[in-house]
Amino acid sequence: MQKPTTRFLFSLFIFLFTAGVLTASTFRFPTDSKIIYDMRFSSGGEALAIADGKTIKVYSFQSRNLLNEFSGVHDTQVMTIALSADSTLLASGDRSGLLVLWDLQTGEPLHQWQAHEDIILSADFSHDGEHLGTTGADNKVHLFDVASRENIATFTDHTEDVTVIRFQPGGTLMATGGGDSKVILYDRDQRVMVQELIRHTDWVRDLAFTSDGNILTTTGDDRLVVSWNIANLQNIRTRSAVKMLSGWNTSVDFFHDNQTLLLGSINGRIHIQTSVGKMTHKVRKPVNKALFWSNDGMTLHVVVATRGRGILVISASDMKIN
Repeated sequence: MQKPTTRFLFSLFIFLFTAGVLTASTFRFPTDSKIIYDMRFSSGGEALAIADGKTIKVYSFQSRNLLNEFSGVHDTQVMTIALSADSTLLASGDRSGLLVLWDLQTGEPLHQWQAHEDIILSADFSHDGEHLGTTGADNKVHLFDVASRENIATFTDHTEDVTVIRFQPGGTLMATGGGDSKVILYDRDQRVMVQELIRHTDWVRDLAFTSDGNILTTTGDDRLVVSWNIANLQNIRTRSAVKMLSGWNTSVDFFHDNQTLLLGSINGRIHIQTSVGKMTHKVRKPVNKALFWSNDGMTLHVVVATRGRGILVISASDMKIN
């Protein structure tokens, strides 16, 4: 069966909204801390992992039941988490620079590294599960071999905090962004820098690849949302560069159609941009991360990690159509 198009999704949403079929359904996952810096979904979206203080909690998204809790290792706040694509491993990094690899099913710690000399700001697994990348406030990017647990490369091309790292789906690239306004592409197999992308004028806070790996979208404190066509590394082109929202943009995510974009900002706004229109919502607290969730490809939810209200789940019916 063919996936519904963005136009169909948006039309369906408008119909349900105006017909009163969708009702307000904002809810929260219980957390000990009201300040949540990171969260990740399992590959199928069934489970949601949340960095909650010094622990990581994993919930069933639909039942909202707590599935597991990872604790007893971190002595400082967990700032970032990552889940492997096969949902067997979880990585967590904290304020002290400690990186921990966990068995996602049992909750047991498998390995620890004193990976960074300062706060670990971002972590990500490659889609084949072979590599784990981390970035930190020490301006460094580390690449680990998951099987051997070895640090196989360290990159020092950024001159400020490195805020985010993401691996290219189906490819060998990894992308980083930082406080020096740089977006840098690396080849994880060759362990070399491929190219530095110049467009931002302030901190880069987040970035996201489309599922085919051909488009990279970046955003940050300059409010720019920049989409790069990286299909041909010899001819990387800027597809678009548009200022969106007000205040710093802190988060970006793609829906699986590779066209619908989700943004979050420091001033507590979330914004969905589609090919036919946009929707917005105020959460009244700074947004640290915002992610799409859909169980059927036709109903959108937005999950928001906030600085003051914990984790919020917002249905499309709660959002203003612009």
